[in-house]
Amino acid sequence: MDCLWIETDPAKPYHLEYRVAAGGGWYSYVSSLNTSDYAGIAGKGITMLNIRAKATDGSSLTEGVVVMYRAKVKGSWLPWVSNAEPEWMTAIQIKYKLTGILDYDSGYAGLSSGAVIEGVEIRVFEENKLNPEITPTGKSKIISTSHIYQTENYPTGCESVSAVMALNYFDTNISVDTFIDVYLEKGNTESFDPNLCFGGDPRSSSGMGCYAPVIERAISAAIQGKALKATAVYGKTVEELCELYIDNDIPVIFWATMNMTKPYSGREISYDGKIIRWVAPEHCLLLVGYDDNNYIFRDPLKTETVTYYPKQSVNTAYLGMGAQAVVVEAINPQKGDVNFDGYVDILDLVRLKKRAAELTELKSVYNADMNSDGKINSLDLSELRKALLK
Repeated sequence: MDCLWIETDPAKPYHLEYRVAAGGGWYSYVSSLNTSDYAGIAGKGITMLNIRAKATDGSSLTEGVVVMYRAKVKGSWLPWVSNAEPEWMTAIQIKYKLTGILDYDSGYAGLSSGAVIEGVEIRVFEENKLNPEITPTGKSKIISTSHIYQTENYPTGCESVSAVMALNYFDTNISVDTFIDVYLEKGNTESFDPNLCFGGDPRSSSGMGCYAPVIERAISAAIQGKALKATAVYGKTVEELCELYIDNDIPVIFWATMNMTKPYSGREISYDGKIIRWVAPEHCLLLVGYDDNNYIFRDPLKTETVTYYPKQSVNTAYLGMGAQAVVVEAINPQKGDVNFDGYVDILDLVRLKKRAAELTELKSVYNADMNSDGKINSLDLSELRKALLK
């Protein structure tokens, strides 16, 4: 890419000024009101791009008009940069579901190393308020599942641990070790695609991680023969995930960052002729609920069984990781099909009796809560017996 031309409506109360760098230095700014000029010189690849918003009086705008832009270099999109202040960038990302990392500091898109920009994405948002007013609803929900602490045995195995917590909610009775050894695709730490395999060993502190497609495939292999399915979900807001799944008693395997810190661009991974930029500090955990101010998780990094994270920090971490998740769902769910074989029969009665005897606290209610009272106990056994006698 060696030239760039941006045009804005002259009737707008603002315009853009933009410049590019090529061959080691910055060229002069060009105005988006000048339809006969462009930034760059033919034949010289652009390496950096800077855009700023100007009011009609020539003053710089750092809020109200938010220009979000990013560059594609070596086959990967770099973080979003902007003319606006960090809080405006964050608000725009959450409101408009922009996936990717936010770079609050650089002030330009591209790399100073001289790598040529292959493409750019530019979005202009006109906003007159930072955050919409939110009226508390008082609504909250927590799905009761088991909790597994990863650090002792699986220091980089958050994806596998979260997957097993979700699977065991559906009473699959699979261990983390079995999931890792039998079903998880693993590759070289130094050169791998996180959409194809886990980089390294989840039992090693040097392991890297993986993304939703890898866990979707591993779960699909683990639940063969069960009336269950695994689905990778992309581009949904966290609120939408709660409406679609949490409100329907389905926990969500959720990609974010450790402790919901702001994501940043980590190491470059060279794989199959392309460069993959690792998003750090990558983490996977199980979304199980929400209230007015927080999203609620089983976080494998925590010894506490339930962890509350503020909604804004969750949104930023989730969007930075590409808005990806995996859900496990029952296929044609039937009350009483406790073992998810697609039938309600004596085997379910035996399994439910065992589950009711095992549980000192509510661990799993999916299909087993026959009387819908939120508990698994002898009353559910009685209801299942009645159903089988019909």
